[in-house]
Amino acid sequence: MLDTLTKLEQRALSDPEFSVEDIRIVHEMISAYRGWQSMGRAFKFIVWALASVAGIVAASGIIAGGVRSWFNS
Repeated sequence: MLDTLTKLEQRALSDPEFSVEDIRIVHEMISAYRGWQSMGRAFKFIVWALASVAGIVAASGIIAGGVRSWFNS
């Protein structure tokens, strides 16, 4: 199934009103947009991974403190 951007690019290719330069610009804009989408997904994953590591570190500190207090009492 084709996404909207691919359909737009195909319309630009088949429309005689678009010059070669117009088609190139449409293609570059679509490529740039997809690049920003990919970078956004990558940063979202990086933030998720760092938050997970921070959660694990915090949880392990709390658990270790609880185990120490249990052994000391």
